[in-house]
Amino acid sequence: MTSQAIAVGHRGKGGELRAIGLVSAAHFVAHFHMLVLPPLFPFLKQHFGIGFVELGFALTIGAVASIAAQVPIGYLADRVGSRRLLILALCLGGSAIASIGWSIHTPGCSWRQP
Repeated sequence: MTSQAIAVGHRGKGGELRAIGLVSAAHFVAHFHMLVLPPLFPFLKQHFGIGFVELGFALTIGAVASIAAQVPIGYLADRVGSRRLLILALCLGGSAIASIGWSIHTPGCSWRQP
């Protein structure tokens, strides 16, 4: 094996490790987005005047929507490219979490408790 072949093989291995690291980090962020709300349930319950059942039902709806979207998103990732789709999904998820906080503190919000 020539030194050029060894160098190419080494870069390939490093690229694989980098890809695994990036996908793992994205997976962590996705789980963080799903699990950031349950610890806040006592505060959300008091703020919105709803029960734990309603809050749990809202998370269930989100999980079912996530399950239903996985196959079409997988197909789209094959067509568009996983890198673009992953970056878009992480930005969209982060924006969704940020919008929850923004909407709670917006004056004049119709569902905000006084």
